[in-house]
Amino acid sequence: MTMKSSWPALYLAAAALPNRCFDGYFAEGISDTIVRKMGQDWAGFIAVLSAHRAEERFMSLVLRSINATLDPKDIKLAAHRATTECPETLKKQCFFILEKAAAALRE
Repeated sequence: MTMKSSWPALYLAAAALPNRCFDGYFAEGISDTIVRKMGQDWAGFIAVLSAHRAEERFMSLVLRSINATLDPKDIKLAAHRATTECPETLKKQCFFILEKAAAALRE
């Protein structure tokens, strides 16, 4: 997973990622990529999330990625987009993103 990866590619990688692999340095890289990419390509994120709304594994990885190890600017930008650019059909997911962002910024 890199910033150059498309959201569909990130979705596929997230679906294939064993839970035990989200740890340490590897997890930090995944978190950084996902949250920074949310800020830079929110439309792409929303498109993948909309297409796979019933798939919990991807959203679970997104939520685990929002944590205090990230640059606060990236967390704030993702939270801002979740507040201002969230489609009505994904309000629940955006609410969870906002909750995780607030918790990460408090740490």
